[in-house]
Amino acid sequence: MKTYNAGTSYTAKRTYPKYDKDHKFSYINHDLWKFWCDNGYLKIENVIPKDKCSKLMDQIWKYIDGDPNSPTTWYNIPASNEKNITKKSIAGMVELYHHQYMWDIRESEKLYNIFCDLWGKEELWVTIDRVNANMPNTNEWEFDGFLHWDVDLSKNQNVRNIQGVVSLNDSNSGGLQLIPELFKEIKDNRFDSEISQLSFDNRHHFSNIFENYDVLNVEANAGDLILWDSRMVHGTSPNKGKIPRFAQYVSMIPEEYDNQELLQIRINSFKNRSGPEKCGMPGNTDEKYMFEPPILSMHGEKLLGKIPWK
Repeated sequence: MKTYNAGTSYTAKRTYPKYDKDHKFSYINHDLWKFWCDNGYLKIENVIPKDKCSKLMDQIWKYIDGDPNSPTTWYNIPASNEKNITKKSIAGMVELYHHQYMWDIRESEKLYNIFCDLWGKEELWVTIDRVNANMPNTNEWEFDGFLHWDVDLSKNQNVRNIQGVVSLNDSNSGGLQLIPELFKEIKDNRFDSEISQLSFDNRHHFSNIFENYDVLNVEANAGDLILWDSRMVHGTSPNKGKIPRFAQYVSMIPEEYDNQELLQIRINSFKNRSGPEKCGMPGNTDEKYMFEPPILSMHGEKLLGKIPWK
């Protein structure tokens, strides 16, 4: 079981707020909040300006040595594996963590206000996660997609965590897929008889469970934010389209400044421009040789943990 993921803790005890209809939200509204509570996911359009998405996408192309106008270059980098850690996995995970344009998105005021609403707190840390470049399937490059949990529900049935992704281009294939009906069963404690099968040690049971449910493919345009509860089955769908799907994984959680180990992992990740340690990420470090180090605003330093909120 993972203790940390993307520079955050998966075992910290957290609760979601409860609001009445008169609550004054910073960004979302009561209907969106109610949908989130009932369904375990939320899509909010136009959170990040499209020009910021486009600028980051240009840098991802540079990082993976690809040309958007030359499909033959889209598959230059072999898929990463345990013996050969490259910049990119078959599932599209790109080992890029600290580009300035990634931090520009993380520092977005709209993004921050959304998470303040969902957590009912202002003292938040941003996840330190990757970007995704999911290339279209070809005869030589095929990705079937996957579904999974990032938490071990057999040990953490009461986990409360939010995951998120910002779409960097308009994409109707190769994006996020979810199983909301299964989430509702877990949320409403209607899945207890099966919970023992959800152990990370028994992942081969997962596919048998998923076959009984409809999978929702969430279409998104550049700048759209999609959020999901960590109790939600989720994953990347196969890209059966003609263009790559680009995205940045980003979320926020209540700060854990008292967790000195986690704080140091986050600070070191930023300092070394690498993936956060003890988070199950390969951590290719090529980015620090290709790009200038990012410069954070004071708000960004608080989101990182370098400066305490209080």
